[in-house]
Amino acid sequence: MHDIIRERLVFSLDHAKVIHSRMATILKEDDFIKTEKGEILLDAIITRLQALSENFKTIEKITPGFIAQSLNLDVVPIIRFSDLAFHYYESLNHIIIFHICREEYPLLLLQLKTILKKTQLQFDIIPKKYQRLQNNKCLAKISRL
Repeated sequence: MHDIIRERLVFSLDHAKVIHSRMATILKEDDFIKTEKGEILLDAIITRLQALSENFKTIEKITPGFIAQSLNLDVVPIIRFSDLAFHYYESLNHIIIFHICREEYPLLLLQLKTILKKTQLQFDIIPKKYQRLQNNKCLAKISRL
């Protein structure tokens, strides 16, 4: 697996974890709009969704089809989210964001953890003399999962 792909997957996992933890206080769709704290969480989650989307876009540019094959996901809606958030932020609906985070992202979080663990196992069999410093930093982050 390409170093940049592994790094982007680690970043994506970080974003998915943050989304998951920030959703802990959001129990209903309207919790996003009832209070200022809810609105701040909505903004923060949208930002993380957008960053995750950009990471997937980068992965797909380097290795087309990797996300669909490795994570068994339709990557198009995930990648399009970034463009929608950037160009149509005001049109994003808190109800849709709630359902994305409750229904789609728990599975994504699990899939990202699984693929990164498989990647680490594959990486462990590569002789040390071929491992680059950047890979070691990435693996250190993965091992803390």
